[in-house]
Amino acid sequence: MSLATDLEEIDNLRAPGNSPPGLVSTVNMAKLAIRVQVLQFASGESSGQPDLLEQLRKAKLLRNSDIDGTDAKSVMVEKYGQRKSDFQDIENDLRTKSKSVDGSVSGTFDTANATHKNVMEQVGIFRDGLANAAQLSKGKEEMPAHIADRVSAIAMRAADKVYDLVDGAFTKIKNDAADIRAAMPKVKQTLGNSPSAMGGASPIRMSSGGSAPASYSGGGGASNPTPWTANQASTMPFTGQGPIADAIELAKSEVGTSEVGRSNHVPGKEYNINDAWCSSFATWLWEKAGITGDRKAYWGNENLVSNVWAKAQGKGLAGNISTAQPGDLIVWGHQNHIGMVVARNGNSVTVVEGNAGDAVQHNTYDLRRGFAGVIHPPAGQVAV
Repeated sequence: MSLATDLEEIDNLRAPGNSPPGLVSTVNMAKLAIRVQVLQFASGESSGQPDLLEQLRKAKLLRNSDIDGTDAKSVMVEKYGQRKSDFQDIENDLRTKSKSVDGSVSGTFDTANATHKNVMEQVGIFRDGLANAAQLSKGKEEMPAHIADRVSAIAMRAADKVYDLVDGAFTKIKNDAADIRAAMPKVKQTLGNSPSAMGGASPIRMSSGGSAPASYSGGGGASNPTPWTANQASTMPFTGQGPIADAIELAKSEVGTSEVGRSNHVPGKEYNINDAWCSSFATWLWEKAGITGDRKAYWGNENLVSNVWAKAQGKGLAGNISTAQPGDLIVWGHQNHIGMVVARNGNSVTVVEGNAGDAVQHNTYDLRRGFAGVIHPPAGQVAV
């Protein structure tokens, strides 16, 4: 297949004719984001990749729970009427990026390349989801809300997965080049592309629902446990089982804490920084439980996920996602989000995360969806 054929398949992704306006915009944004990723992969340009889900989260148009599993109920479609200009701004930004990269492409997708194969599989999942929706809502004047929600979730997951695949491919190229340079220190350093602005391998911000369902009836996908009751007083619990258990209980007690408006302001909280606060929250949990002591002294910049991840690597605390256990900090693939693992069950983990939308939430994720990794507590702590 040629690049032109791939782009044609992506461009042909369209919401069914009876879709509500919010779903049409959602599908268009996801399609444009995937198109830019394909063009960047073909051109070898690894910087400035559009992270659609991150843009939507920052605009408070997307929650983590909006795309979890096949029963996800998206608020995006509902918000379109009130936030139409925000949707349009993001869509226009993606169109501009697409035109910019399109003019620089000189290569083509290698059909034998695993990244190409996996990207186009996601396009196929997206296409099948749209076809299923069209069939299930056939003859109806307007698509039923539950079907529109599911299609929105499929579109967002496809865009997120393609971002992860392309970012992971560029990261691997960079790392392979670094390994070669390390093995041959006297060789002039001319290998490797520029690293991704976000880094890491495989967002998102969010659990993957896998392939599009054959139909939209029934459940499936990850489910979240019953929410814990929030403790707005931030009382440091003492479990008698050690710092890790204390940190977990503290995290649970914070679930439900919310921002005031859309200001990133969490009144009365020590982790409030009037800015994106997921990293401040996660490192605060460890500090309060006595795992690290003063977080500023321990991390340098405790409010920046990429810095915390880099420091963890330097301290020997970073681990593969397969080693995740309660008490670990878990880092999303692009190092743009962080939370704390409070439970693990097989290949899924329950995470308490600050700034998840605009609140402290607990969510369950499939580890196979792709994370940068986990940060283990320093040696000497009591595991739970």
